[in-house]
Amino acid sequence: MTKVLVYGYAKALLDAACAFLPPASVVVVEEPDLVARRGLADHAARCPVVARLVVAEHMGAAPAVPPGCADATGVLPGLEYGVESAAGAAELLGLPGATSGAARILRDKALLREATSAAGVPNPAWAEVATPGQARAAVTRFGGHAVLKPANRQASLGVQLLGPGDSVEEAWRRMTGVEETAFVPHRGMPARYLAERRLQGQEYSTEAFVRDGEIVFFNPTLKRVAPGPNPVEIGHVVPAPLGGPEAARLRELTVRLVAATGYRTGVLHAEWIDDGGFHLVECAGRMPGDGIFDLVERAYGFSPVRAFVELMCGAAPALPGAARAGAAVRFVTAPPGRVAHAEWPPYEGAECVLTARPGDVVRELRSSWDRLGHAVATGRTGREAEERVVKAVSLLSLRTEEEALR
Repeated sequence: MTKVLVYGYAKALLDAACAFLPPASVVVVEEPDLVARRGLADHAARCPVVARLVVAEHMGAAPAVPPGCADATGVLPGLEYGVESAAGAAELLGLPGATSGAARILRDKALLREATSAAGVPNPAWAEVATPGQARAAVTRFGGHAVLKPANRQASLGVQLLGPGDSVEEAWRRMTGVEETAFVPHRGMPARYLAERRLQGQEYSTEAFVRDGEIVFFNPTLKRVAPGPNPVEIGHVVPAPLGGPEAARLRELTVRLVAATGYRTGVLHAEWIDDGGFHLVECAGRMPGDGIFDLVERAYGFSPVRAFVELMCGAAPALPGAARAGAAVRFVTAPPGRVAHAEWPPYEGAECVLTARPGDVVRELRSSWDRLGHAVATGRTGREAEERVVKAVSLLSLRTEEEALR
C-alpha cells in the first residue's frame, strides 16, 4: 500500500498528486506555527490524498519518523525547509533520498560553495560575513560589484545587489530585516550571510532528476530577473534556447554538482549565471518553485510531480530525453502603492491569473511573494511561448497610487 511521507506542506504538490495517488496515501509533517498561520488544516481536510497532517517541529530537529509511518514507501521534501527533515527520515527508513550530508550542503550556501568549488564547479568569489564591517570589507575586495544574501533562505528573500557607491550598511539592514512569516516558525532560523562578487550575464536554472547519483532527466531553463537591488525572478522559458555546446556544458556542470554534494536520489534545481562561462549561483534539493514544473510538463509531455513521487518510492519512471514544445511564464509586478485599477482583458495566447484587486496594498518587490499574478503559455519553441506571455502582460492595466498609503 502506498504511503508517502512529506516534510513541509506544499499545496501545489498535494493538489497535483490527487491525479495519480490513491486517497489517504500521504502523511504530511509541518511545524505547529505554520499549520495555524497558513490554514493548512482546512486544506488537508479537503485534499483527498492527505491521510493525516502531523503537527510537529521538524526544521533543525533531529531526524524523526512520525508514529505509524514505519511502513512508508517514500519520503520527499514538500518545501525548501523540509529538505533536511526528509533526507534524514528517508535514511532512518532505508528509502531513497538525498542523504543527510547532501541535504545539509544544499541548505547552506556557504557549504555549497566549498563543496562545489573543490569539485571544479565555477563559483563567484565569496566570503561568509557576520557584521556590516565584514560585509563592507568583502564588497571592497569585489570592487563594489557585490551580492549580499542569507545563506539559508528561499525565494530570493533578502538578496541584495550592490554597485559601486551603494550603501553596504543600507543593504545589510534590508537583508537582515526581511521576514518570512508564512514559512518560518516563531522560534526563527539560524542566521548566516554571504558576500559574493556580483556576476553579470544571462541567468539560467537546471532541473535534474537524479537516481542513485545518476542524472536521468535534465532540463535547462532561461530566467528573467527584475532590475534593481532585489533580483526577484519575473519569468522563465522552458527549455532555454541554448546551443548544443552550451546545453552540454550546463549538463556537465550539473553532473559535477551531483558528485560534489554526494546527492543520491531526488530532484535538483540549480541556478547559474553566464558570466564569461556558467557560474553556480545556488542549488536546491527539492521541486523548483515559480511553476517551473508546470512548464516542464507542458514542454516535455509528462508529469514531473508524478515522476518525482515515483522516484522517491524506488521506481524508475519513464522520462523523456527532449522537449516536444516550448513553455514560458511571466510574472506581474507593479510599483508600491494601493491598487487603484486592475483589469486584464482575455488573451487567447496565454492563461492569465491576477491576484491583485483594487484596494490591495502592493509592497516593494523584494521576494517572489511580492508578485501579483502571472501569464503562462506554450508554443512551438520556448521563444514563441515567451513572446505570448510578454504580449499578455502588455495588455494588463494595473495602476497603483502611492499617495493612498500615506
